[in-house]
Amino acid sequence: MSTMAGGGTIYDTVQSENAARSRNGGADRFALRRVDDGHWSIVDRKSQVANDVLAYISEVADEDSVTVSWCSRVPLRTRYATLDDVLTDLVEWSERSPGHSKPNRIPSYPPRR
Repeated sequence: MSTMAGGGTIYDTVQSENAARSRNGGADRFALRRVDDGHWSIVDRKSQVANDVLAYISEVADEDSVTVSWCSRVPLRTRYATLDDVLTDLVEWSERSPGHSKPNRIPSYPPRR
């Protein structure tokens, strides 16, 4: 197991928290994979493309944070405190409703006489 600079999130802890969230219906869609020391990638498991990488994550050595390079059009931040924060933000973004919904119908009644 390796830790991030300044004793941040441990990779194995992120995986177990990710698995726990997926049992609750959350992050089963995304997988965090280690590339090498200080670098990870996020893969979309539900994509039609094998090993569809959504982002590459790099540890910032001088600070206790990570930077994210999004490979697709994801309107999220590029700097986070921990790996878990990246996954949490990505899951919340993916589960939100796509835009506005159809307005509720307002019943109309004929005018009173």
